[in-house]
Amino acid sequence: MADVSEWSIEASAITAELPLPSGPNIYVDPVNGNDAADWTTPETAAKSLVSVLSNTAAYGPGVTINLMAGEHRDSKNIYWQSAAMAYHVRKSGTAENPIVFQAAPGHEGRAIIVGKAPGSDAPHDHGGFVLEADYVHFKNLVFKHMMSWAILNWNGHAEATPAQWSQQSHRYGIVVDSCIFYDCSDRLGVSIGTQGGVRMDGHDSMIVRNCFDSLHMNSSGGIDRGMMARCFGGRNALIEQCTVHDAIDGAWYQKQWSCNDDNTPVFGVRITRCYINDCSFPTSISQSNGYCSTGDSLIDHNIIVNMKPVVKASEWGGAMCPNMGASQWAPRETVSGSTRFEHNLVCAAQGNGLIMVASSASGVAVRGNIASVGVKAIHHRYEDPTLPHEVLSESDYNLWSGQSFYLGSRTQGAVSYETLAQWQNAKASDHPWLAIDNPDANSIRWGTDPTYAVLYKDFANRDFTYADGSPAIGFMPDGSNAGPYQVGNEVIGCRLPWYDLREFWPDIPDWLNPGKGVT
Repeated sequence: MADVSEWSIEASAITAELPLPSGPNIYVDPVNGNDAADWTTPETAAKSLVSVLSNTAAYGPGVTINLMAGEHRDSKNIYWQSAAMAYHVRKSGTAENPIVFQAAPGHEGRAIIVGKAPGSDAPHDHGGFVLEADYVHFKNLVFKHMMSWAILNWNGHAEATPAQWSQQSHRYGIVVDSCIFYDCSDRLGVSIGTQGGVRMDGHDSMIVRNCFDSLHMNSSGGIDRGMMARCFGGRNALIEQCTVHDAIDGAWYQKQWSCNDDNTPVFGVRITRCYINDCSFPTSISQSNGYCSTGDSLIDHNIIVNMKPVVKASEWGGAMCPNMGASQWAPRETVSGSTRFEHNLVCAAQGNGLIMVASSASGVAVRGNIASVGVKAIHHRYEDPTLPHEVLSESDYNLWSGQSFYLGSRTQGAVSYETLAQWQNAKASDHPWLAIDNPDANSIRWGTDPTYAVLYKDFANRDFTYADGSPAIGFMPDGSNAGPYQVGNEVIGCRLPWYDLREFWPDIPDWLNPGKGVT
């Protein structure tokens, strides 16, 4: 798999290819399979994935488990808190020879794992996979109507307060590639953690790539709660080229650990080239795990549009929530990592637009973004004055539309700047969170045209490539463009040619839906 040990904050898009399957194949046919067969060909496929996973001698490093067309539904087999899950993976692959769960070749888009019990049409009976294994890959699968999570590693050490590093229970090398997650919900309205596609507590070297995620609902009041990925205690993570529609969170990292056992820093998380639509917290990176400090994190080249009101706290919302840094429980605190928010496009219908919920990291850098937002373009929020606070260490070469800028906290007061010119004359002495003089010295206010014709080719149809003469073109000091199309040919959002995503998002832009018309 990709070598994530060398990822850095300066790294360009990760393009390393994953290893090809190298071992035997197992086939599972939910329609015509037979668990008494040998499972080695499509004609002799197993019927139930539970039967395969129960026989731990049948699979291991290098084995590919091919799920054939049809609805794969099995009974509850393992419980996580109050959530019932169907599939328990207890054997590990290796970095060179992972265990792969994939749609059988030619069955992409038709191998569907559903959270329904056998013989029932009631959704949200159970969740999907629980991992007690390393180096497991998922590819070209569709998950529908799961209760809580489709793919889960729960590590109580990672979620605890204070959280703990645990060599025994964290997971290495989990890859989720080109999968669809739809309607992963809390059927009973019980708070068992926000629901969604992937929850990987206590992981190292996770990749979530080219996935689509939509609609996660808590049925108690119909509140959106879900997200594509939630992780407690993670490091060396990459979330790239995904599309998230209609959820609370696009990606949420909490209580990171980002150091080795000798407390040397390790990279935290990169969220890049994603299209995040109608989400209240599109990207959120929360505090360290209390054992060691957070690593550097990078949120870059994403398109974030139509952010909905936030149900948890009406004053929140926005593109970035880095509540970073070593927590008050840290027994071996080091200097925390930085967070960089670069070359993103933020188009907010309402709310704060660009918000930073910050504590105790070495700095936040905001550079090269296009912010089509309203009142509050920069908003720091700080809750515990006894902890070291984060600072805005850089903000420049951004295209703003907001008329005011704001630095503030619940406990330390606030400073507002009513115009870009006032903000550009700000001094570090104005507020303890501002570490620089004259922020955004080279930034501009592009305007307030609601059609965005000056910026984009076809905003009405969500074509955010740049119009001729757009102020984003050539705006950066190296001559590259501001915003997500820094070079001009970046691929943003997932590309799944084997599924028509209008089933889940009826007005999805065509350029995000190469499978349009596929049946």
